[in-house]
Amino acid sequence: YGYKFDLRIYVVVLSYDPLKVYIFEEGLVRLATERYSDSPDTLGERTMHLTNYSVNKASPAFVQNRDGADGTDGAAAVADSREKEDEPRHFKWSFCELRQYMDKQGMDFNEMFDRIKDLAIKTLIAVETPIQAEWTKALEASEDEGWCAVGASGAHRSSCFEMYGFDVLVDTDLKPWLLEVNICPSLSSGSPLDKRIKTKLVADTLTLVGLRPPRAMWRRYKCGSKRPSPDTVASSASADDRESEAPLPGSGTPAAVLAARAAKIARAEDPVEALAHFDELAWELVQEAQDEDMRCGGLERIHPSANCAKYVQFMGEESYANVVLRKWHEAGGGELFRPANRHILPSWVPRQICWSRT
Repeated sequence: YGYKFDLRIYVVVLSYDPLKVYIFEEGLVRLATERYSDSPDTLGERTMHLTNYSVNKASPAFVQNRDGADGTDGAAAVADSREKEDEPRHFKWSFCELRQYMDKQGMDFNEMFDRIKDLAIKTLIAVETPIQAEWTKALEASEDEGWCAVGASGAHRSSCFEMYGFDVLVDTDLKPWLLEVNICPSLSSGSPLDKRIKTKLVADTLTLVGLRPPRAMWRRYKCGSKRPSPDTVASSASADDRESEAPLPGSGTPAAVLAARAAKIARAEDPVEALAHFDELAWELVQEAQDEDMRCGGLERIHPSANCAKYVQFMGEESYANVVLRKWHEAGGGELFRPANRHILPSWVPRQICWSRT
């Protein structure tokens, strides 16, 4: 329609070692409310050059997206508005509406979104090393322990995750350009569209992360419904509780040893052959990643993947955990848990019996 717009992309990072990245299937398309012009005389027109919702919602031309609350379907409104008045029916769209509009214009939404995924992965690889370093400092752990510095007295890994808001511009060649990454993207619901998208985003993110309740709530104790004292809770922890608090097998392994193991796995030309070099720690990483994939909802895993080897060149050094998951997905990933492929896995690795995704 001739209006400048940007995209709010929601990206969830479960960890940085291994780097596990998911992208949400929906997002927000934010349009300026005045037709774009590249004339220098228009540089002062905020509602032409800025796509911020906070700026454009005050414009007299702004129309809120009711997301069907007024009896009209959002995507249908976008499809019909061009024929009626050559103007957008509203100035904030969902990705579903954008896809429908691009299809009508003969543009490839999937190609654009694949490029955005690539942009997100490269952005996160660029900050992988410094964020890992900050994580280690926060836990007051040694550099050798890194991301595995958890244990009976530490937080579970699911306690540490990030939901980012990537703001992206797309040019006429469908090339995405990163504007900024918001570490605390707004989750306020100023419209029915925002409420629908952000509610599902938060629900799917928490399901994917698999947050565990505080230990005081799931420990068994013998004091009825009365809230136990800290001493009572600590003394009544069962063997099962202590076992679930244990770190991953091999999490105390020196960095040099893990690096040697990673190099051995990476040297295997056939990904299936690489699985023969997986130790207990590797299979724990694989099973945890598979569990996450089965409960990802509207979030799509974009890293690691079967073709993530192309990103190794951007990493200073590929960590043990990153190598393990890369080789796992190159070998077939979750499909290897299927009954027809069970012979590929060690006999002691638990078999998956439920394939229903959440």
